[in-house]
Amino acid sequence: MTFQALVFDMDGVLVDSEPLHLEVEQAIFEELGLEVSEEEHFSYVGMAPQEVWTHIRRRHGLDAQAEALLQKEQDRKYALFQQREIPLVPGVLPLLKELRQKGCPLALASSSPRRIIDLFARKTDIRGFFDLTLSAEEVSRGKPAPDIFLAAAARLGLPARDCLVIEDSANGVKAAKAAGMYCLGFQNLNSGYQDLTEADRVVEKFSPEVRGLIQQWTAPC
Repeated sequence: MTFQALVFDMDGVLVDSEPLHLEVEQAIFEELGLEVSEEEHFSYVGMAPQEVWTHIRRRHGLDAQAEALLQKEQDRKYALFQQREIPLVPGVLPLLKELRQKGCPLALASSSPRRIIDLFARKTDIRGFFDLTLSAEEVSRGKPAPDIFLAAAARLGLPARDCLVIEDSANGVKAAKAAGMYCLGFQNLNSGYQDLTEADRVVEKFSPEVRGLIQQWTAPC
């Protein structure tokens, strides 16, 4: 089993940001008078924001337009993320350095909007590790559809089967597998309960042993 490139999700895999996303979303739910259960809320982790609000409007019978709700959410998140520290997931920086030293092509494929990807990249200095970054805004369908991962493989000039994806959400894992990619599930407790059983393998931390395993899976570049 050898892969030519790695594709990373961002929130919950590179940066430990899911609690901040959930905080803003829960506040908006309360303002709208919505009773969104924890189970339902966690089911949206990893999905493109536009699709999240489309689901919520349908499920809860909201009159507000999804576009207006999306704009409200993104403006609040951007303001909050500018103020807060955005911590990297423990162990991910050594992993990125090791893979970059090896010359392995790296892509970032996130459901977050481009401006939030760029903000996190600036605040954490991770941009230089990636050959390309993709937002769900740049594809027709967000996760759990495979579009963003297929686009990443195409831009890297590789077949999907030659890419390894690292994902922390059930929706992300579904997207990776639908794209025909091998998926390493990262069980981040800060991302809420996520059923990662569809992943090919699941890890709970980027320990030296896990980083070594990922190194073994990647071809010399």
